[in-house]
Amino acid sequence: MRKAFMIFSLVLIILVSNNFAGEVFKVSKTTILLTQPDFNLISTTGLLCMIEKGTKIERIDTSDLGNMKQYWSKVRILEGNCKDKEGWLATENLER
Repeated sequence: MRKAFMIFSLVLIILVSNNFAGEVFKVSKTTILLTQPDFNLISTTGLLCMIEKGTKIERIDTSDLGNMKQYWSKVRILEGNCKDKEGWLATENLER
């Protein structure tokens, strides 16, 4: 019984921690896709692609910026010139 409870608890934790995985959004304005969740990478090698407004994406994960929860979203691009690329963008640039 204890083993079953531990397995159930572990599954529940995994499901709660990945509650954004697979959600589809659109990009609300033309923005950049970064290799890592870090604005300092914009002027160096961190720029992956420019994503056009209205492009559909799938959110894979989120990351905080200091005390701002879920500031960054890790995404997979579903269409357009960046299709199939994965990277990070500011969550504020997503809309349903």
